Amino acid sequence: MSDDSKGDSAWAVRGIPEELRRAVAARAKSEGRTVGAWVCDALRHALDGNAISDQVADLRRRIEMLERRA
Repeated sequence: MSDDSKGDSAWAVRGIPEELRRAVAARAKSEGRTVGAWVCDALRHALDGNAISDQVADLRRRIEMLERRA
């Protein structure tokens, strides 16, 4: 995945509650980062988490298959 931290294209995300926007801005500021950089990392982390969940589910299916063979 390429690092688009320069923001070659802008996003406008609607429907994010004000309280959550303030919390994200505060967290980014406390880490000395921009909101955009913080959100990029949060989204990447969420995608990585989904990939791990998919791998775990695949391993469970394989274990079940092996248990049926035994």
